[in-house]
Amino acid sequence: GKGAEAVEARLAALQVRYVLEGMVAALPAWDDDEEDEDDKMETEETESEGANAKRGDGEGLGREKYACGTYELPVPKKGLLSPAFLSKDTRISRRKIAQLLHDALFLVTTRTQVDSQLLKALTKAVDVVMNGVDILQKTARRLRLRYTIMKARNREIGADGFIKLLPRYMIVAKMHHYYLQRVMLRQRKAPSLSLVRQLTGQLTSLATNSHSAVRKRGQLALLSCCQRYAGATAHVIPELMVLLEDKGTEAAGHEQMMLGCAVLLQTRFVQSKVVRDWGLLSYFLRALCMSDHNDKDSVIDALDGLFATFLSYWYQVSLDMPKYKKWSSPEQSTIGIKAFEGYDALLTSLVHIPNKTSSGSVMHWRYRLMVMDAVTAMIRDDVATPLVVWSSLLEGMVSDVSHLRETCYPAVASALELIQTVHNSKDPENLDEKRFPDKGSKHHAGSPPFQVTNAYSWSVRALCVTPAYTKSVQENLMAFLQNDVWLDKMIGYLCVIQLARPKCFMGNHAQMFKGLLKALGAKAMFETKLFAHLDAFVKVDVQAATRPSSDVYLGAHCLAAEMVAGIIRGVKHWSEEDRIKGQDKVKAVLLHVMATPETESLAIWTATLRFSIHDRHPRRLAWLTTLLLDGAVPTEIDSSQSSLLTCKRLLLIKALVRELGWR
Repeated sequence: GKGAEAVEARLAALQVRYVLEGMVAALPAWDDDEEDEDDKMETEETESEGANAKRGDGEGLGREKYACGTYELPVPKKGLLSPAFLSKDTRISRRKIAQLLHDALFLVTTRTQVDSQLLKALTKAVDVVMNGVDILQKTARRLRLRYTIMKARNREIGADGFIKLLPRYMIVAKMHHYYLQRVMLRQRKAPSLSLVRQLTGQLTSLATNSHSAVRKRGQLALLSCCQRYAGATAHVIPELMVLLEDKGTEAAGHEQMMLGCAVLLQTRFVQSKVVRDWGLLSYFLRALCMSDHNDKDSVIDALDGLFATFLSYWYQVSLDMPKYKKWSSPEQSTIGIKAFEGYDALLTSLVHIPNKTSSGSVMHWRYRLMVMDAVTAMIRDDVATPLVVWSSLLEGMVSDVSHLRETCYPAVASALELIQTVHNSKDPENLDEKRFPDKGSKHHAGSPPFQVTNAYSWSVRALCVTPAYTKSVQENLMAFLQNDVWLDKMIGYLCVIQLARPKCFMGNHAQMFKGLLKALGAKAMFETKLFAHLDAFVKVDVQAATRPSSDVYLGAHCLAAEMVAGIIRGVKHWSEEDRIKGQDKVKAVLLHVMATPETESLAIWTATLRFSIHDRHPRRLAWLTTLLLDGAVPTEIDSSQSSLLTCKRLLLIKALVRELGWR
């Protein structure tokens, strides 16, 4: 029956594999006299590594031939092997065996019902014929570890004082491990023959097979082929990336295919190739963000993990990185691997991805988050951020997805910091800085440094952030801040406790307000309604019998605290008149807080004070310290007044004193 035939086929494949394991050390690497015209083309990588392979120790290539498995076996007797497996010079032909396995895989994979055990056996056989026994280095390491543990457990000294001999099964395991070490196929980079490319394509499909056992075998074999054969990587990695664009979610095994593809792309070998070429990196990033597979949570989690694996690389990839190699662009790809057109073009294409969904529907929020995370990580000093990226980040601040808002707030704060080309607080011509230096700016306890730590970053920014670019960014920011609909949505989201608005003081929110005040100056406060929330905050009756819910009440305090911290840190760059107006607004808010008889928001405001006066000189904050000290303890104690006010004011003073203790 069919079951018996399947078992026989599986046993036949296993026999081929066992025979190959014994013969692979004696088989030639590949038959050079049977190469076709395509096979004779060698890449630069092969030539360079071939030159390295010719370096010997004066004794010829005999030792390397043995290690490569290129020595010859005695000619077998007639009738023992079929003539199809013998090459012209009567040697056993690796090419013929590989061709047989290629045909067998083709027949098995084209069946309607595929036997996973048979595929697993054939995959292992192809693995051995292409890469040798050393593809199972993990198994060899496992054997070595097991042998060491068993040896330690059985190492006993008999009554006669002699060490007992190891059991027979341990001696066999030791011999097997020694055999694997001796016959490992350690050859140099071999040229990628046409048959090798065909088998590599089959291994790619096996590495993303719907059966997990087949995928594991195929993935190990595929990675070894990429490391062993020249040019295999240039074909395999784009073929894996094009699977990300496959939208056939209804096809059988689609989920398993995506999981296998994600596992392969997360390997260290693939990572080292992708981050060395901007063309491939940009193609991979766009293909991943445009995949939009939202049918299975397991697929989304796998792709999200794949994205997180590469996210840390984008902080440090150099723009001067040369082209690594010529990649083959798959025909079925809708994006294609193109020459790197520039960093700003890459960022622009990324922010347009959510508007290019194939079905016309809204992209899944996790893929939109991938786009925003990638853009956030790729904002850098030496490239001016395109205006379309600024607009995308500002629109993300009022998104209906809280995860996007949580990402966009610190991104805008970072982008605002990177457009600052002059550090006024560290300017040697600044008289206030000379008289009252801050803790971290001029080494207040010793001589000033020979060179500012981030001097290189400031010089790089000055080259790409031109006055015209700064003006265009300011106009873009003012357009959003003067849009009442956008501003009301942003303030509304920041006023309510939720994922992007935790129940505490957020330093990145305060940094964003500080950046807006530094970039736009006093017009951010007086020509927009950005800080209108503070005016409404101080008008709330502190003695009211009722108050809003805890989420709304604490959210209003958190937003007011972050605005106050941003004003305190940002107004130092304004003119004297504008600075006094900003300080008056802060004083009104702090007096309102000290007059409110509750301690629920105390932790928020103590964190605000610590952020606002961190490493600042007390003389430059005299207006703030005077306000808090004068209102700390009332001159006349009213017995009818709640003691909460006094305790609250003293705790605020405690945070102030502890932060200024460095002076």
